[in-house]
Amino acid sequence: MTNISLTLTSKLRLAQAIKNAGIENPATVARLTVAGTMTDDDFAYIRENMRETLQELDMGEALVVEIGDYAFSGCAGLTAVVLPASAVEIDDYAFYECAGLTSVFIPASVVKTGNVIFHRCTGLTSIAVHPDNPVFASDDGVWFNRDKTVLISCPEGRQGDYVVPASVTKIGKYAFSDCTGLTSVSLPASVQTIEYGAFEGCAGLTSIVVPATVTVIAENTFADCTNQILGSRPP
Repeated sequence: MTNISLTLTSKLRLAQAIKNAGIENPATVARLTVAGTMTDDDFAYIRENMRETLQELDMGEALVVEIGDYAFSGCAGLTAVVLPASAVEIDDYAFYECAGLTSVFIPASVVKTGNVIFHRCTGLTSIAVHPDNPVFASDDGVWFNRDKTVLISCPEGRQGDYVVPASVTKIGKYAFSDCTGLTSVSLPASVQTIEYGAFEGCAGLTSIVVPATVTVIAENTFADCTNQILGSRPP
């Protein structure tokens, strides 16, 4: 397997750059570092030709404003990704079914994100956000808004028990979706809202503490939770 570093331009796409580097079969590339201008065509090339074999992708120096819908969908071989320091937006399902991905670092530049970006990333155990990000934050590998009042996403590879921080007032849409390794979740008295599908597909969940302060529990909150859940809701 090969490790390569490439610099793209507005006219040089990834497919040609790999050929220029003397590599006839892109599936032999295990580690790829890309600088310069990346486009949707480059993401598509990775999906179509390197999805099972590319393990590490470093786009830290690449020029990318938006990582589009399904950009790396199905790239099951990816274990580590460095997102571009220029990225402002990450769209829906950008890393859908990247089952090998174990950790993600969200740079300070990212201020807008879509829904379920990391859906079915079953190996993902940690999401880290740059401390200078003005919109998002992370705590213990879990993704929040900046002031940690909204829990946005718990990585699907999370195991065991989880205690939600006392600052949280809302559990976001699909926040714990498909976290099959979670066995119990404790919500603080600050929580008021649990949004749609928040615990959908949490097959291992057996216990959850829901405080009396919760006034909104949306539909499908516990859909496909196959275990009988012991709930606690104080008076």
